Amino acid sequence: MRSLKDWTFQMCGIAGFVCCAIALGTLYFNAVNHNAFVGVAVPVAIVALAAGGIATARARWLWTSGRGNPRR
Repeated sequence: MRSLKDWTFQMCGIAGFVCCAIALGTLYFNAVNHNAFVGVAVPVAIVALAAGGIATARARWLWTSGRGNPRR
């Protein structure tokens, strides 16, 4: 597996989107089930949002440093 340092802009952006979607899906699933899994769902959502934030921040840094757009 490649480290986060080797990821491209596209990989970071997609990973950030997927992690945030997992967090929202987990919270939605918990709400639909009337908070039956709140002890598991909330920590999973927090970790997924943190991972998504890290991936999104890395993608933003790659974009601003000029390595995010291969057409330049």
